Amino acid sequence: MTVGKSFVAQVIKNHQYQITIKRREIRRRPPRPVVINDTWALDLTFYQDAGHVQCCALGIIEHGSRTVVQLKALVNRRSWTLLGYLCLAIGQYGKPKRVRSDNERVFTSWTFRTFLKLTGIHHQTIDTHAPWQNGKIERLFGTLKPLIRQLRLHGNLQFQAALNEFTAFYNHVRPHQNLSGQTPIEVLRQNGRVKIKNQPFPNKESILISAMDGLLTGFYIPPE
Repeated sequence: MTVGKSFVAQVIKNHQYQITIKRREIRRRPPRPVVINDTWALDLTFYQDAGHVQCCALGIIEHGSRTVVQLKALVNRRSWTLLGYLCLAIGQYGKPKRVRSDNERVFTSWTFRTFLKLTGIHHQTIDTHAPWQNGKIERLFGTLKPLIRQLRLHGNLQFQAALNEFTAFYNHVRPHQNLSGQTPIEVLRQNGRVKIKNQPFPNKESILISAMDGLLTGFYIPPE
């Protein structure tokens, strides 16, 4: 017994309203909670600056709190460079149980895989051409890239300055819907993973923060 394309198309047409409702329910379904430092997601993103020079950045996000632990403009795409930034993130936020990446050569090199094996970090790789399997870092880049494209940046120094502003705003100012309206750093603080002295805004009172030439605005509420 087979099902033809015309039959499937007719069923979808007849149940379009129910399908729309179900899709909306799936999109609004809160994700299951993830233990802090259980999984970090890594990926590269690219940006063409005002001089038509392609810049590359490494992003690392912690799944449980959605904290951006690294967002760095790269001078090269060697495995040792990426591992250096990974080590800096581990020194500040602790070691994850696993990291997740795509199958780009820099993430599957002998150097990268051997380092993770020696440090006891499990390496998860997603299927080829399946970016949704690394959805949290892809969602981060989906938020970042439309903002970056609106700025006229020249070179890695200006690119990194914009990334720093975005990271501070994302981690400390922007409330996250899937974190019950908290910021990523607030979630880390509740889990004893970050200290108050690490705050980028030393003010003791709530202030309005504007970042990336006014593209991002929000209130920073200092920790109690």
